[in-house]
This record gives sequence, C-alpha cells and structure tokens, in this order.
Amino acid sequence: MKYWFDKNSYLESTVRVTNIEDNQKLSKDVDSLEMQQLWPTEEYRVTIRNHSEPFQRQMKTKYISIFGLSHFLLPDLLPGLNRVVVLDDDLIVQKDLSPLWNLDMGGKVIGAVQFCGVRLGQLKPYIADHNVDDDSCVWLSGLNVIELDKWRDTGITSLHDQSVQKLRKDSLKSQRLQALPAGLLAFQDLIYPLEDSWVESGLGHDYGISHVDIEKAATLHYNGVMKPWLDLGILDYKNYWRKYMTSGEKFMTECNIH
Repeated sequence: MKYWFDKNSYLESTVRVTNIEDNQKLSKDVDSLEMQQLWPTEEYRVTIRNHSEPFQRQMKTKYISIFGLSHFLLPDLLPGLNRVVVLDDDLIVQKDLSPLWNLDMGGKVIGAVQFCGVRLGQLKPYIADHNVDDDSCVWLSGLNVIELDKWRDTGITSLHDQSVQKLRKDSLKSQRLQALPAGLLAFQDLIYPLEDSWVESGLGHDYGISHVDIEKAATLHYNGVMKPWLDLGILDYKNYWRKYMTSGEKFMTECNIH
C-alpha cells in the first residue's frame, strides 16, 4: 500500500498509511485476535421470505455491510481527530464529498445511509432479546461520517464489547454471527441518516440498478460477492469502476485486476 501511494498522488492530498501493529496500545488490545478478524467491514447475505407475495417471488436476498472489528479501533487509532469520513474498499467516489465535513448531524455519532430492504424485526433471531424497534431500517457501511469525540464520550467501543460478550454467552459462538447484532446494537439511536444520493449500494449483487441512479450518486458501493475486479463482477457496472484505474500500472497487472 505504501508503494502504491508513493507512486501515485492526487492533487495536494496527504496520505498516511498506519499499521495497527505499530501502535503499542492497540497491538496489545488485538493480541488475542486473529488478523483476519480485523477486516474493516463485515458483509452479510440475508434472505427474507414474504408470504404475501406469489410463491415464485417470496424469497428475496439482500446484502448488508456493517462495521467490522477494526472500525471499533478508530478512536484510539486516530486520537487527534474528531470528524472522519470512512470509505470501504469496494466503494468508488464520483462526486465531491467535502460537504460532509460541515454536515450537522444533530449530535449523532455516525452518518450512514439507511437500508429499508432489511429491518431490525427481520433480524430478531440474531438480536435475541434486545429491545429494538422492529420497524427500524438497518444502516450500511460504505460511506460513513464519524464523530470520534462523541464516540469516545458515549463509550461505544466498550458497549460493543459488552454486546459481544453477552451474545457469546447466548451461544452465538461464531465471530461473524456476533458481529452482526453487536454492530447494529452498538449504534442504536446514534445514527444520522444520510440522504440516499450520497451512496448507490448493491452494485456487487443487484442487476436491477438503473444507470440514471448510478450516475446521480456521489459514490458507488459494490457490496455483494460480485466485486468489479473479479471475473464474476456485473458487466454493466464494471466500467464505472474501470475508469478510475491507472492504465499501464505494473502493480495492477501483477494483481491480475480484470
């Protein structure tokens, strides 16, 4: 990564590449974790049955992406910062994001686009006996505005750890199964809904997104298994990603980017 940014620059941007292992406090905190557990985003395939629909259309599959364990290290990883804008690695930026720096989030901790294709009530088997509003939409990672000072004041990382421990006692032994409810519950009532125009999600699984909606969006999120750099990426959406690639770059060729 350091090699890439050493060879490529954008206007007057300053790029700092940070390794968790270089931070003494954080390296102790994550000592007991496998590094693969620290992927920034957790992505879930959720299949929902709607019995009111005709049989052939009852099953619908959606992908939701939420914060992974590494997001919960951000307040310590970036101690001198208050507001940050976090982009997932399967997201491309089409338009100016600078208005997000001045966005009034009304005291909330996270700015995120809501996804009402999945509601908390439909995830009850995973949220167990926690008190939640069944009609609340889930929120997505991808493009997020985070108020780190409010995160620290609210003690979100500690609340998240407590949720993980409780879920572990309730027999949700899989790390990934714990991450879904714990991540959603940690930010309950702390989400500021971003306008949908900031993110167009689903380009990694949904064939039905219109080019009009894609071109209007500030960012495009390729959440799902069909990432644009893979052979199985959806052809109609690949060109939006390809136009940001650096042509003739040896690094890209060696990584077998399609």
